[in-house]
Amino acid sequence: MGRSLIIRKFAYTSLICSIIPLHIPKPPHRPSHKRPPPMRKENFQWLFLALMILFGLQAFATDYFWVNGSGSWTDFTNHWATSSGGNTFHDSVPGPADRVYFDANSFSANGQTVLVDTSLAECLSLEFTGINFSPTFTGLLGDTLNVRDDFILNNSLNWSYLGLLLFSNGAFTDSTIALIDTAEIYLFGNTLDNTCVFNGQGLWEMHDNFKTSENIFFEQGNLNFLADTLAALAFLVQDPVDTSVSSGGSFGLNR
Repeated sequence: MGRSLIIRKFAYTSLICSIIPLHIPKPPHRPSHKRPPPMRKENFQWLFLALMILFGLQAFATDYFWVNGSGSWTDFTNHWATSSGGNTFHDSVPGPADRVYFDANSFSANGQTVLVDTSLAECLSLEFTGINFSPTFTGLLGDTLNVRDDFILNNSLNWSYLGLLLFSNGAFTDSTIALIDTAEIYLFGNTLDNTCVFNGQGLWEMHDNFKTSENIFFEQGNLNFLADTLAALAFLVQDPVDTSVSSGGSFGLNR
């Protein structure tokens, strides 16, 4: 059973503390003849809004499949197909509600490269499941890759993207709303060279070791760390929003 660490109201303070067991007190006994207070009207309104957001984005999410080997993220007429290995292409780059897939039909030889050639690339999820050969995924320092849900790499992938990696599960940005759910993260042995920012209202689950040579900024949300190691230059938490981390492993600073 994992252990938990609760982090509250640090002003970008580096995390230097031990992991302690989380003890949750039992709720007080409520006599059966007393009814719980009714849900307030405002709570119904927020619940309805959350459900509308969830099902609305699920309905409009589009699948983007990378094809034809080496190329640039913005070259949608040659690389972003509507199906795996397909030759029908999207008329725009992936957006914040779109699922992005790199799979067995994306690359045809070793040494092929995907260049993220935009200052802001966005998607709902980013997955490299089933890729063949050893492609490189790269981008420039100073750019941003915003992933709002699942982030799944591959042990055959050469991750060389240098920009900011923003995880924004459930975040509200420019009137665009991501799903508020559980986002799955698998690095499969890759070590990142990215500053990583977690800022959202959902939950991230890290299923394997999460390592970056740069800082991790934890601004808002819930992080469930299921693997052995979380390593970064520093782990920083922002005031005033409460955040929570649950972990069965260890935290390390690259010093």
